Amino acid sequence: MAKMKYYLMDLDPDQQSVRLTAFMAAQPKQANDAYMEVEKNIPSGSNRQVVLVSVDSVQALRQAYPNYFLDTTKFASLVQEVIAQPETDDGPSV
Repeated sequence: MAKMKYYLMDLDPDQQSVRLTAFMAAQPKQANDAYMEVEKNIPSGSNRQVVLVSVDSVQALRQAYPNYFLDTTKFASLVQEVIAQPETDDGPSV
């Protein structure tokens, strides 16, 4: 199986969708060209976001960009940690 290195993530909150396109390590030009094409075709005023990233695995991608996968688990965990901290005279520490 070919090693994927570049991932084009296309987040469309209005459609509640994430599109992921993977490119092999030997395809940096194709990955960049695809990114530029998608970016160029996003309508003005759209909430769509597109990024091209380089990571070693899809799992690393999910960990680095949980918001693109609509994963609020990490955020909720951090909120719980802050809530659980004892308050000081200055309020909770964040």
